Amino acid sequence: MSAGSRPRRLLARPGLRPEDAVRAAGDLVAGGCTVAFEVRGADPAAAVVDLAGRLDAAGLAASCEVTVPVDRFVPPGPPGLVLALAGPAAAVDRVAAGLPAARVVVHAPEPGAEQRCRALAG
Repeated sequence: MSAGSRPRRLLARPGLRPEDAVRAAGDLVAGGCTVAFEVRGADPAAAVVDLAGRLDAAGLAASCEVTVPVDRFVPPGPPGLVLALAGPAAAVDRVAAGLPAARVVVHAPEPGAEQRCRALAG
């Protein structure tokens, strides 16, 4: 995998607005990178919908992925926008089974992480 093809994570800063994150993502995508967002906060569903709309409007959806907590999962956004599901393994696997295009976040220290990665890769 080349350095340019790995997702780049934008670090959250106090006062960072969605339009700032989308603008920074645009700069990274223009440089040949893909960008990964992690949605946090009190209402992640609304944040995902807003972010997906902004990325789609900016023509960046195909070069970005958005990690969402599985317990606050929202339907997929615009075509080409990749969702990565994070949370307890059983819940993530249950939702991911119905979304073959979704990615799954596996935390390395969780019990059985290696076996789970192998099963998901198969």
